[in-house]
Amino acid sequence: MNKPTVGILFGGPSSEYEISLRSACTVCRVLLQNGYRVLPLGMTRTGALYRCDCTPEEIRDDRWLPDAPRAALLWDGCVWYPDDGGKDPLDVLFPVMHGETGEDGRLQGMLSLSGIPYVGCGCAASAVAMDKAYAAQLSGLPAVPAVTLFSDEFHFSPTRAVAKCEQAFPYPLFVKPARCGSSRGTALCPDRAALQKGIENAAAFDNKILVQPFLRAREIEVALLQAGQTLMVSPPGEVLSQAAYYDYETKYGAAAAPTRIPAVLTPRQCETVRTMAARAFRNLECRGLARADFFLTADGTWYFNELNTMPGFTETSMYPRLMEACGVPMPRLMELLLAGATGGGR
Repeated sequence: MNKPTVGILFGGPSSEYEISLRSACTVCRVLLQNGYRVLPLGMTRTGALYRCDCTPEEIRDDRWLPDAPRAALLWDGCVWYPDDGGKDPLDVLFPVMHGETGEDGRLQGMLSLSGIPYVGCGCAASAVAMDKAYAAQLSGLPAVPAVTLFSDEFHFSPTRAVAKCEQAFPYPLFVKPARCGSSRGTALCPDRAALQKGIENAAAFDNKILVQPFLRAREIEVALLQAGQTLMVSPPGEVLSQAAYYDYETKYGAAAAPTRIPAVLTPRQCETVRTMAARAFRNLECRGLARADFFLTADGTWYFNELNTMPGFTETSMYPRLMEACGVPMPRLMELLLAGATGGGR
């Protein structure tokens, strides 16, 4: 039986553009090695779409664009090339796009209209999970308390906005955009001056900002994979960062933070966090895959942090490593994700 033609969509107008390229490189390489026909589709930072006749490494290094023909997705499940009128039918699309535009429901809505089966969560789940404030409310789990600010509120009266945060929580405070991934725009703020600067920086990424008390806690992550009617929940992993918090450089920089899989937890703690991860997945109505992130404080209290509906597939990403610890290596993981996308119920 011929294997399906898989479109790999990457890039896009997101602050996580580079991470998308690295994830797409991994996905393309694994699928090619396993005999799939792969059709890489690159989106520029301005939203223009192109077909990429290039190697996975050229995608990773952002060398995919030269001479790439323009492309568009059609409602009949095909990729259309307006320059010559040609078409390529797709059996399934793997949108390896992280952050805003790619992971916030907008892309999923377009793909649902196109009729092309796609890997990952649907429009509503993607939109809700991308907004950390909504995800915390709808997860059904205890979450870190937060003050929600909007950029126009802050710019209208920085003094009042800062006072609102100070009245809610003592320093140090943690600031992050509500709808951004990979720790972009985050800051740990020990005082008022740092808080004001942190809010200004976060506002450059999103007009909705969360300010929270800073937790001195372990960072625990759990991978989830829906295979048919079965939800596979990985053993928990732990980020062993020496930095004050798990920022972008700690995740993806040259000296990325070490991790431990499985995390050193008691059997009860392990079962608790895996149950919480499954509950968040179901309550947010996810499908396909997700990674749920938690904090564990010294007194044994768990807090839900966020749920990523298209976790990274880079060489340092936790999701594929957690699934491998669950007995699902990358080739099998790709098969299960593609099978789930084409199995109906979309």
